[in-house]
Amino acid sequence: MNESPREKKILDVLANGQTVHIGSSQFGPFSQPSLIALNQVRQLTSKELEPPLGREKILNIIQLIGPLLNNTTTEQPIVSRSGEQNQGTRKLKLSKVIAQNFRGLQRYGGPEFSFEFTSDSYLITGVNGTGKSSLLNAIVWALSGQLLWDRSLPAAPTDVDLKYFSTQTQNLGTIKAHWPSHIAIPDLSMLEGGNPQPSCWVELHLGPDDGSTPIVIRRESRPAKGDLVSGLESIDPVSIDVSVLMPGRVNHIQFNKESEIGKILIQISGLESLDKYGTYVTGLRAAFTKYINELEDSAKSSQNELQLVSAELLRSLPQEVAEGYQSAGSSERNLVARADLKISWLENTAINRLANLVNILNLEQQPSAQELGQLGKNILVAFENVREQSPDTWRTFTDLAKAISDWDSNAADHWNNELDETKQNFRLALEWYQRQRESAKLRLILVACQLIAPDIEPDQCPLCEQNLPPDHNLRRELPEYQQSKGAEVRNIVEVLNNLRAKLLKALPLSFSSIKAASPGGFVLQAFDDHISPYLKGSLEPLVQLGKKSLENIINGNGSFDWITHDTSIEPIDLSEFEPSVRDMILELIREISMQSERVQFVEWAKEHFPSVKEQIDISLGFTSSESLTLLKVLSQANEIAEAVKPLQEAIKNLEQIRKCAKAHSDTMKKLEIVKLVRSALLPLDILKNLSDSSLVADIENVEAELQHFYGRLYSGEDFPLRKVSSKRVNRNILFSFWVGYRNVVVEAAPFLNSSRIRALLWSYVFALSKVGNQSSSGDWLDFTLIDEPLTSLDQEHQRSFASVVFDTNSAHQYIVTSHDLRWPRELKRLTSQNIDAQYHSCYGISNRDVIRIEKWLEESDRKWEEWHADESDIEKGRDYVASSREWCENELKDILVWASVPSLPRDTLGDLIRKIEHAQLNDPLYKIDACEILHGKLREIETDLQNSHHGCSERNRIMKNEISRVHKVMVGIASSLETLQKTLLYRLRKDNIV
Repeated sequence: MNESPREKKILDVLANGQTVHIGSSQFGPFSQPSLIALNQVRQLTSKELEPPLGREKILNIIQLIGPLLNNTTTEQPIVSRSGEQNQGTRKLKLSKVIAQNFRGLQRYGGPEFSFEFTSDSYLITGVNGTGKSSLLNAIVWALSGQLLWDRSLPAAPTDVDLKYFSTQTQNLGTIKAHWPSHIAIPDLSMLEGGNPQPSCWVELHLGPDDGSTPIVIRRESRPAKGDLVSGLESIDPVSIDVSVLMPGRVNHIQFNKESEIGKILIQISGLESLDKYGTYVTGLRAAFTKYINELEDSAKSSQNELQLVSAELLRSLPQEVAEGYQSAGSSERNLVARADLKISWLENTAINRLANLVNILNLEQQPSAQELGQLGKNILVAFENVREQSPDTWRTFTDLAKAISDWDSNAADHWNNELDETKQNFRLALEWYQRQRESAKLRLILVACQLIAPDIEPDQCPLCEQNLPPDHNLRRELPEYQQSKGAEVRNIVEVLNNLRAKLLKALPLSFSSIKAASPGGFVLQAFDDHISPYLKGSLEPLVQLGKKSLENIINGNGSFDWITHDTSIEPIDLSEFEPSVRDMILELIREISMQSERVQFVEWAKEHFPSVKEQIDISLGFTSSESLTLLKVLSQANEIAEAVKPLQEAIKNLEQIRKCAKAHSDTMKKLEIVKLVRSALLPLDILKNLSDSSLVADIENVEAELQHFYGRLYSGEDFPLRKVSSKRVNRNILFSFWVGYRNVVVEAAPFLNSSRIRALLWSYVFALSKVGNQSSSGDWLDFTLIDEPLTSLDQEHQRSFASVVFDTNSAHQYIVTSHDLRWPRELKRLTSQNIDAQYHSCYGISNRDVIRIEKWLEESDRKWEEWHADESDIEKGRDYVASSREWCENELKDILVWASVPSLPRDTLGDLIRKIEHAQLNDPLYKIDACEILHGKLREIETDLQNSHHGCSERNRIMKNEISRVHKVMVGIASSLETLQKTLLYRLRKDNIV
């Protein structure tokens, strides 16, 4: 954040480990952690210091300060400037300003601007835009690098965009140039060659009060590198703030219902950053407390979880490994590292036990430790599932048992009857189909023969593919008979579908789940469906063991000899059938064969399946057996895996312990850092008290002066200021201003309006400037810059304000600018009241073209010669007269600055002539012969000058002789005006700024 010179001076002392004394109070010294915290807080931006001060900003400041507090090689504190050598405390007045290419004072590439001051105070006047503020800004920028922007607080110059306007395309074009706003804007032609580096500098000559050699301060603008400054080494930085920046702040402070005099005084005192630092640290206190409570709760929670998991681990750990577990990692003090060592020991123990699985499962390759661990987990899962999968529970076997129970003599008789009937109907349907086809063909032939004329020979019958005559009746009649073709196809398809559907209903519903196959294939497939899915990967050898046991049963048991009986239909020549009929015939034949095989398989199972299932139970190990069965091997492997399971559970608990320990450790480290940061920040809380105490001390030190200046600004009015008191409520500092009323002292809060508060702030600046240099350790600027004070004061207080800044008994130098053109006249009337100043018009330092007397004569002569060379071109003559009128208006506005009825920006020639006449009659300053002569000459050619105006209805009436007369009189006007200006300047004891 930007610190005022005063704040920087105070904070540099604190950052150097020293103390600051404010009255009877001592602030500091800070500890090393607090010095680190102070350095980091000073690097925060204004936005980072603003509320709300919640979790986000807590974490931000912890991230900034925490690593530095843990680092032994922290940055060294900033060294204070208080010990620097200087030439002793001197009071410096402004004696000269030289500037090149400073915006508002000079055009780009133009001559240097130079102006010399005496030790007197100055009032610089002029209408808006004439360069008053530019002159002050040149001084401000040279001293501080800042500018007094319109209606805002002082700030560093910003960069501006340069563009050019194309009159042909009406578009804006971009100029790639880095251009600071305080440097005079160049001509476009100067930018066409690339990116120019402008030369801009301001030089101040400061005259010491001891008469020694002036101090020269120079600031040169270097856009890409930063300003180059020299001569400021001995100047007290607080002096620059008080003399240059504070009046600008007061001038731009706006009052409303939210304004507080305490905050405004802190602002103009240069204590705003100190106040924000202290408020920031204080505001973080609640957020820190909340965050620390959350961390402590988190640490407590992780500690409780750690104790619970540790107790569970010790309770479930097998007794045979308890001793080895206790000794593993016992020398390691760090809980996380100790947990890692114990996890490694348990993993090795578990792997050693699981290694026995290699022989039991007859694995071809030695698995890795990770693979063995996963194998043990797989065995536990496989055993739990496989032992529940006895053949009694196999869905395939239960479906077969249901089909067996449904297959009795009635079911068999019903099936045989339906099968015989289906076969018989099938043959009848085919015979019927063939007869239908032959009958349809015969009917077609009979119809065709009936339609054939007697004269057509048989070898020309349409059935013999002979062509019929075009008009033959058969061409019309035969298609109607052909439409009935295909009815027999549709009928036979329907018959076959009905036969197939009836055949399917002939068997019990339970037969639908039976997949007829050889008994051996049926058993092996059932094994694959119900056992194999649980024995994948490294457990695949158990699948082969189970299948081998089943194959031994199948191959050694005669009941597994499977002979199917052919129940299919006799072969049929399908070539005579249409494709759709052919497909239906084949489908029915397959269905008869498949259902017959199911019946044969169920009949086989009805006789042999009970004994077969019993043998399967024994061979797989679901029924006790002496042989090495699948379930027996899996049970042995499961015993090993079960023995490792407590170790694996212990490992899981240890991993949870490690996680909890790591979380607890991290939380405790974070908590330690947070508390460390809070402890480092807490002492910085006094920065708020330091700001308040400094302001209170200021008020105490300047109270007498403040009352003096306030009395002068409000002399003769009610409620004179009697006493200023301050008190602190919580973190706020409150001021009470006591005024006198009828010999009673009363708190002024209900009576101080905006105007009085403004006067109070000005009084504070005047008093602080007067008192501040008494405690300075460096050269002090004994001048104050004030820009447009009258815009901040009520009209009736102008004279009171002038009595302070232009007091002839005061040695302090004030440089004041004002666009109020009446003020010089008012000040001239107050000369008897010890008010005096150097008066200057700033009309000539505007950055716009202004034609002065000597330059106008050159311009006038040129236009006169252009017309005189060709007097037939009356327009050139009118241009000359118009130029004369504009020049007269500009000059009259300049000399009417001190008139009782001054000119206004929009006054035209007629208005200005009338105001000159009024000044000649009523203002002693203008009661001189030169003014009367000027007025007479203007009246002589006023009509001609007015007729030259473009909007004038009489412009066409100007004649050659009138143009010549204007030229003759204008030469005399220039001479009279020059005489009048010199006379006025002499009487006002001033030199013009040109």
